[in-house]
Amino acid sequence: MLSGISADFKEIIRSRTDLVALIGETVALSPQRGGSDYVGLCPFHEDHNPSFHVYPDRQSWRCWVCNEGGDCFSFVEKTDGCGFFEALKMLAERADVELPRRGTRETERHAQAKSEKEQMYAALRWVEDRLHECLLNSAEAREARGYLAERGVSPEMIERFRLGYHPDDWEWLLQRARGKFPEPILHQARILGENKFGRVNDSHIFIDRVIFPIHDPKGRTISFGGRVLPGREGPKYYNGNDSELFNKSETLYGFPLAKDAIRKSRQVLIVEGYTDCIAAHQAGLCNVVGVLGTALTEQHVGQLKHIAEEIILLFDGDAAGQLNADRVVVKFLAQNVDVKILTLPDQLDPAEYLAAHGVDALRSLMSSALEAWEFKYRQLLQKHGVDTLGSRQAVLDEMLSLLGQASNLTGTVREDSLLGRLSQMLRIHEMTVRSRLKGIRSKKAPSANAGAAPAENDDLLRLLSGRLTKHEKLEAEILEILFVVPDRSPFILSRVVPDAFENPYLRQLYQYCCDLHERGIVPRVGAVLSELESEDLKRLCVVLDDWSREKGIQEKLAELDARENLPVFLMQAVENMAWRQEQSRHERSRGEIAGYTSSGGDISEKDRDLLRLAASHHQRRFQKKPAI
Repeated sequence: MLSGISADFKEIIRSRTDLVALIGETVALSPQRGGSDYVGLCPFHEDHNPSFHVYPDRQSWRCWVCNEGGDCFSFVEKTDGCGFFEALKMLAERADVELPRRGTRETERHAQAKSEKEQMYAALRWVEDRLHECLLNSAEAREARGYLAERGVSPEMIERFRLGYHPDDWEWLLQRARGKFPEPILHQARILGENKFGRVNDSHIFIDRVIFPIHDPKGRTISFGGRVLPGREGPKYYNGNDSELFNKSETLYGFPLAKDAIRKSRQVLIVEGYTDCIAAHQAGLCNVVGVLGTALTEQHVGQLKHIAEEIILLFDGDAAGQLNADRVVVKFLAQNVDVKILTLPDQLDPAEYLAAHGVDALRSLMSSALEAWEFKYRQLLQKHGVDTLGSRQAVLDEMLSLLGQASNLTGTVREDSLLGRLSQMLRIHEMTVRSRLKGIRSKKAPSANAGAAPAENDDLLRLLSGRLTKHEKLEAEILEILFVVPDRSPFILSRVVPDAFENPYLRQLYQYCCDLHERGIVPRVGAVLSELESEDLKRLCVVLDDWSREKGIQEKLAELDARENLPVFLMQAVENMAWRQEQSRHERSRGEIAGYTSSGGDISEKDRDLLRLAASHHQRRFQKKPAI
């Protein structure tokens, strides 16, 4: 017996809990043997073949690989990270059974006092209700209502997603919360903050913004996002800061509203923002969720793959969307999960595409989404072509370079399949393909393996001694700036992808910075050094940090652009990288034009596309080149 709760009462709760329904909210279960056994992917280890079994007649569950198991209480304890009493209370509420009064003085006090987490949940829900009510009824929210109507957001979606508005008053919530919630709880929940003078006020994410509540998988309010109204100054979107309840790299917007549709379709579509997610649901596409200012993370995939067989990432058709797609390919190309990528035509975002073409057109596009590795392969075909042996080898080497970064692929069936397909598509013998992959893996390049000996590589020694090529200087400068102003990492990382770095050492160091950012960690020098295991990369990181100080990068970043409110030196460095990529694309397209037109004859549609591309590059070449 625990704290006055009888075994009989616990048995009542157990008997009134549908274990299959409870676990089915987290794991996609399939019945076997007439429903006496349900199986699915275990949520407690990296499971690829269903090894998790639920036995409804025995009211128990077990994974036959990791040997986790138990009953309804232990499942809630393990998935929610809570103690037995919290699990009991949650299941009692689910079964609509009132908890008995407990006898001891200690448990009486426990029953009267809510946990800090419970108070935080209550405060966040209270804020959601106040802001939603303000949007619906307040005269101060008239402009916000007009903005949502202009964006085509229906009243049903405003109610479904509990949208709100916070007036242009820095103490609007603070004044109303007095006497309801202790200030420390409001601070812990990131509802309150402090201004530069140390005065307590409402968090800056709220002020004069349309508010998007963010919920956890159980539907509890855990944070908020704010969208600036048209004509106002400031960043377009704010996402709430991480807290004890909220981690943006683990949270998906709209998931509680989408999970039933995801389970039924076994498919999930991931978009990049609040309004895109809402527009999809409004159009009847309800298996859609959004990321919150981060790229797709392994935590996101882990949450989804237990209820979805197919994950499709939908990116805007603009340049930023293409960059994000490329970053995701690098991260998930070798992962043993079916992640597909879809980019929209005509530089449209999902909401714009749905408004212009409708949901059926989007569903049709979804059916043509490409696996991450094939998306990357097609990008490389456009970059190099396949008309010569040299171009095919260039495509092969870049694909193998990505595969070579994934040591967990070695010797797997997935690796065999990918190598076989590459061999067929590039018309290169499979033994040659395997030999080149083996060579890539055996090179003494930077390694993340613990204990790896420093590679006495001439290129690395050249870098460390400061003998950099013109292109390497551009790449090093991006990292130097990132180390000096790591808080500017969202601007830098959204515009420069790791593949833009030609030097493999600088590229891998930059990739570590990207990975830290995606996990919600600011890529400061100390954080990067803590992440690195390769002694080579640690040495390079320290050298770059030293160079930034010697060059006076901090002083160079002092001048701000009046319009963008960003350091001019930073904007110029990013533009220099973009210019270099543009030059490279021009040279490639010029070479392809020469190859296609040298044979004479009629101009094909492909030739016309290349001529238009070359003309575009030619025009840019004669524009003013950024200073380097």
